[in-house]
Amino acid sequence: MKKLVCAAVISIIGMQAAAAGDMQTQKIQDWSGFYAGLTAGYGFGSVDQTSTFAGLQNGVNMDGFVGGVVAGYNYQSGSLVFGVEADASLANIEGTSVAAAGKTCFVGIPDCHQSVEALITARARVGIAFDSFMPYLTGGVAMARVVKDRGNATFDYKKWSTGYVVGAGMEYAVHDDWRLRAEFLHSSIKDQSVSTGGFVSTDSFDGLNTIRFGVIKSF
Repeated sequence: MKKLVCAAVISIIGMQAAAAGDMQTQKIQDWSGFYAGLTAGYGFGSVDQTSTFAGLQNGVNMDGFVGGVVAGYNYQSGSLVFGVEADASLANIEGTSVAAAGKTCFVGIPDCHQSVEALITARARVGIAFDSFMPYLTGGVAMARVVKDRGNATFDYKKWSTGYVVGAGMEYAVHDDWRLRAEFLHSSIKDQSVSTGGFVSTDSFDGLNTIRFGVIKSF
């Protein structure tokens, strides 16, 4: 009986030691270091167009594809992950308002076409690591290549417009070096104005939103 008890105790101790060894060798996801990847998704927003000429006003809703590249660096301290990130995307976010009386694109003037051709952001990030999952918040500065096209050089423009960007996202580590991402960003970019014949036309961007998905490679 004593031999059986001793054998059982030795067996239990052995199993506990093996389990402790497994826990010590189990790898916890490390989010620190450099990374780069590709993103693609959907963008949408609206523009309020006003003119000091006869109080004309108009609204244009925009939406379309956005896709590009992203790169950044993470530093992990415990479960907190701090980072900096920059991305550059080409976009086809556009909308058109049909010409009509009382609008900035009134009868006899071509339809109002507004678009965003490119978007660049530089942001800080802070996340909480739950092993393979990491939700995060982000914020920084944004630049958008905005275009107004009415077929009239007096009113048309192509400009870089700056502003701020905030958002949130989630990353999932599918492998030591590969991650999947889903992210929402809201950019508030500067209004644009054109002066003609003593009158001023102003385009006020009510926000540019993007929902993007990405594949990330860490280094």
